[in-house]
Amino acid sequence: MNKIKFLSYILLFGLFLTSCGKDGDTTAPKVTISSPSNGASFTVTDLIELRATITDETKLVSINISSSLGLDNTITTLDTDISHDLGANISLDSLTTAGTYEIKVSGTDADGNVGDDTVEVIIK
Repeated sequence: MNKIKFLSYILLFGLFLTSCGKDGDTTAPKVTISSPSNGASFTVTDLIELRATITDETKLVSINISSSLGLDNTITTLDTDISHDLGANISLDSLTTAGTYEIKVSGTDADGNVGDDTVEVIIK
């Protein structure tokens, strides 16, 4: 009987220790694309100026720019641990076909939370 009591105490103590751990960050970074505006129109030879602000209350570790225009870039050198002002130019060329395309910017923090913002652009 003492053995069962002892094992019960160990189990309860183990549960107590694991339940008292610090909760991790569960808040995703905030991403706001300020340019281009959603639904903006461009011609095939235009330059699209991409501007975004990415913030996190703990620590940003990376930013990803992706697009159905063929972009997939990751940035790991950031302005500060908690914010980054993104400025990038997207060049279009004569091989770009007319249509609607998405541009997505996402930010990842040290706990793996991901926040994003997406705009659609129209290529004429």
